[in-house]
Amino acid sequence: AYYMPELFKAAASLSGDFDITSLQDEYLYYSFLGHYSDFPERWKKECFAYDCKNYIVPTYIGHGKADNVSPYIQSKAMYDSIHKYHPELKLVGNFPDYAGHNYDYWESETDKVLDFFKCCK
Repeated sequence: AYYMPELFKAAASLSGDFDITSLQDEYLYYSFLGHYSDFPERWKKECFAYDCKNYIVPTYIGHGKADNVSPYIQSKAMYDSIHKYHPELKLVGNFPDYAGHNYDYWESETDKVLDFFKCCK
């Protein structure tokens, strides 16, 4: 949705990362991009947080506050940043206190995400 907004009427992000440059010790990122200290520009180029002002797709963002894998503040920052640049964009943030990084949480979001998509036709 970020790279090809013309193809998407809506998007959803569940339990995701937003500013990967704040997660420099995360194996998932440095195994793909190299270590941040060696390739900071590569990391910034791949980091949605550095170019959020150009994001224009209606988005549902969900992230449980009890997530012990990806910090919920990542999704909250995504919500806040998109809203800052595009206050008129259809944007929903759902950050339940009880939810972790697991299939029970993601399944609990299914109907909400699908309802959001219906509204964006």
